[in-house]
Amino acid sequence: MYKRLMGPLLLALTPLTASASGGHFLVDDASIVPRGTCELELWATRSSPTTWGTLSPGCNFMGAEWSMPLVYNFQSDEFDSVSIERKAMLYRPLRGPAIAFSLGAEYSLSRDGLDAVYANVPVSFHLSESVVLHLNGGVEHNRVLEDTYLTYGAALNIRLAGPRLIAEVYNEEEGDPIVAAGLRYHIGSTSWTLDLGVAHDTGPGDNHYTLGLNIPSLF
Repeated sequence: MYKRLMGPLLLALTPLTASASGGHFLVDDASIVPRGTCELELWATRSSPTTWGTLSPGCNFMGAEWSMPLVYNFQSDEFDSVSIERKAMLYRPLRGPAIAFSLGAEYSLSRDGLDAVYANVPVSFHLSESVVLHLNGGVEHNRVLEDTYLTYGAALNIRLAGPRLIAEVYNEEEGDPIVAAGLRYHIGSTSWTLDLGVAHDTGPGDNHYTLGLNIPSLF
């Protein structure tokens, strides 16, 4: 969902991400929006002293989902970056794990240059009716740092009595892991969901807080 990667929460933590679990979550899932439909995700992330706002539309054209997160920096009062990602299903079984593949790039509007390109493979396992495990493995090339490194993560999506609990860990090769947790609430009888999340960067020890709204079907 997550579609995956990307700016998702990691845009406040690292140079790049895929959209994840439908919204700001760090680890992507192996699903895409239905063919011929569009979704919209909006979220705000506070990472003191800066707040980022993200608008991320996504549509399924000819069997693949295209998304374009646009990130606004409220501290500098300007748009930071825009990303584009293509995500397609590789394997969608009736039983067993689902597998998807995403490819994307992030362009810095403040620097007027391409920051990074990435590829990611999300795999989702339904462990039970109420628990889903998402695993990610990918590679990213950071043009600013002139470095290429592996990315990986894992998340549990657990259906509780009311909301869903999402707990995850994300890391980049030779980096410090980011651990995160959040709750997803359904809004009334609609298919819209509200996300509340917090992530902890174990390197500098910073916390990042997010409020997000997911509209899974615009038409």
